[in-house]
Amino acid sequence: MSVTVRWYGDDKRIIYYEFSERWTWEEFEPAYDETLRMMDSVDYKIDFILDLTHVERIPAGAIQRLKRAADYNHPNMGLAVYVGLHPMIVPLGRIFLKLYPKSAQYYPVDFARTIAEAQTILAERELKSK
Repeated sequence: MSVTVRWYGDDKRIIYYEFSERWTWEEFEPAYDETLRMMDSVDYKIDFILDLTHVERIPAGAIQRLKRAADYNHPNMGLAVYVGLHPMIVPLGRIFLKLYPKSAQYYPVDFARTIAEAQTILAERELKSK
């Protein structure tokens, strides 16, 4: 499968997505459904690491799908850190945040170059929230 989702660690605080080079929205949907089940299984905020380091391209319609996920407003949604996006795509993510501030409030997003950097972002966020 070209989109996989799993817990990132035994503490079930982070959901980890891994995308292959040429994934599709049809392949993403079962992973998204599983994500909702995972978030429903706990009673606290879940952060995300979305590993896109091997992705060649993002399928069309990404902004609309991101907005749909944000507007769902799951109560356990934490910070989503997108890893390895091409440097030209990151500004598009920042445009999303500006175009849809209410959606961005429900779906906080950050960007990292590596998984280690994503882990650092999430760890620092955890420390600030205590």
